[in-house]
Amino acid sequence: MDKSWINLNDRRLRQYKDGVTAFIKFAHENNPQKEKIRCPCRYCANIFFQTDSVVENHLLINGMQSSYIE
Repeated sequence: MDKSWINLNDRRLRQYKDGVTAFIKFAHENNPQKEKIRCPCRYCANIFFQTDSVVENHLLINGMQSSYIE
């Protein structure tokens, strides 16, 4: 999965939004719990399970946690 979008400074860019969409799709394909996925935003820190719309909002507003790309 391409993670280059994670480091974009402007989360309003189409490339960032497309990356979020691709991430959510990827997470569902690799997650046995289908209703919710772990949210990798800076505040949920991949600990809390959230719905797609919440994960999308969190990533667009808060951004991805920095340790996710390591």
